[in-house]
Amino acid sequence: MGVLHQRVATVPRSWQGYGEIVPPWGLQEIPPERQGLRGEYDYHGLAKRVHRCYQDNFRAADLAQLTVQQRGRVISLHGRVPSAHHLQKLIQLAITTPGTARVETHEVVVLAPSSVSP
Repeated sequence: MGVLHQRVATVPRSWQGYGEIVPPWGLQEIPPERQGLRGEYDYHGLAKRVHRCYQDNFRAADLAQLTVQQRGRVISLHGRVPSAHHLQKLIQLAITTPGTARVETHEVVVLAPSSVSP
């Protein structure tokens, strides 16, 4: 059998008497990509917040064939969108959502070409 090492943490006197000890090094903060719809910890929180933003700004029919996924701070869009204009608006809304570092659209099909010239 091996030797069991025990670590002992010393709690500063100013923290004693509190029901829950909160470490001073910031581990209690939830990363922005993991914050849910109500600020709670949610592993897929960023994707849920982006999808909620889409629901607030688009008709349900425009989003019916679109899937929003999350990989860390990256939002990945999959499916079909009505136009290039819609896709640009989706990208803009996603990138301005706190916690988003990048938006990937490799698997998005645009159903109607854009009528706006570049």
